[in-house]
Amino acid sequence: VHWHEITHIMSGIELATLNAAAVKGPAQLDQAAYTSKVSFNTVTGAVIGRDGNNRQSTFAKLSGNGPAVVFNDYAPAAFAHIRAQFGISKEQYLASLGIRQLKNSLVFGALTSLFEMSSSGRSGSFFYSSHDGKYVLKTIPTAEADTLRKILPQYCNHVSKNPDTLITRFTGLHAMTRGTVKTYFVVMTNIFQAKLPIHETYDLKGSTVNRSTPMDIRGAGVALKDNDFEGRKLHVVPALKAELMKQITADSQLLSGLNLNDYSFLLGIHKSDGALPPSTPSLCPKPSHSRFQLFYGGVPTANKTEVLFVGVIDILTAYNVKKMGEHLSKSVIYDGNQVSCVPPKQYHERFVNYLNTILVATDAA
Repeated sequence: VHWHEITHIMSGIELATLNAAAVKGPAQLDQAAYTSKVSFNTVTGAVIGRDGNNRQSTFAKLSGNGPAVVFNDYAPAAFAHIRAQFGISKEQYLASLGIRQLKNSLVFGALTSLFEMSSSGRSGSFFYSSHDGKYVLKTIPTAEADTLRKILPQYCNHVSKNPDTLITRFTGLHAMTRGTVKTYFVVMTNIFQAKLPIHETYDLKGSTVNRSTPMDIRGAGVALKDNDFEGRKLHVVPALKAELMKQITADSQLLSGLNLNDYSFLLGIHKSDGALPPSTPSLCPKPSHSRFQLFYGGVPTANKTEVLFVGVIDILTAYNVKKMGEHLSKSVIYDGNQVSCVPPKQYHERFVNYLNTILVATDAA
């Protein structure tokens, strides 16, 4: 376990969350709310990058004996607004991610730290889950961090108008700098936070070129791809299919309009031996304002023998000159419409059409 890294992350998130709550944001988010940045020293708790204001925190020294880390919190008012839209209170957020929660858990002998979900092996990269499984923390390249900051006003507006959005629910954008190394990461709600086990996972784009997961790396928690799903259908009641397709279309239209592509439909499947009874509120993620998380944290198939957990992920890829070149070079070898990287409008149409094909309206058994 990367103990120093984890404690710096948890200290930074707690400092940032408390600071955002203490600073009363504007009733209506203005441009400054999307472009602002506040920097903290995770060892002393000092605010070191906002108008010379060095407010101290007594608890941030928990981040250990390592060298100081500069923790940047981007667009704090905007993300506080987004968390409120998703029904996430300051107290709930810190109970999952804050350093004080970790300190208290150590006193009672029940560790509530972040835990590593996987490691890419790249220096400085990480992929963590909160102790309760509600949030995922993932490093992202600088280009993706820039993209998120750029699209934040439209993203914020979309989640306000679409409480059932399937797009990744970002709750924070941060960076940590130690020495000369700066690492950006996002905090997101976990699509797979339900208490049911996930038996199959798929990452679907609607393309076929290089869209298979090699046999030698398949295993628990490894996502399969489009070609591995070939011939499969997801049978849901007609009303649910209509609701899903309406939201998928709206979400994909937003991404297309923002010149984004290469996003995926993340699908988790829980299989039951028989029809599942209606789920109780305790089995649904809290908080949740999404109609697509009301059946054991997901949506049921028509015969209620499977629960589907769904979301639109990896949305921060901008279609730029590099991506245009990738599309052109692959189109020479493969069917240009079947490679993953196609222009945003074409990507949107293919993505929506594919999901409309695999989601099959079926009357309840």
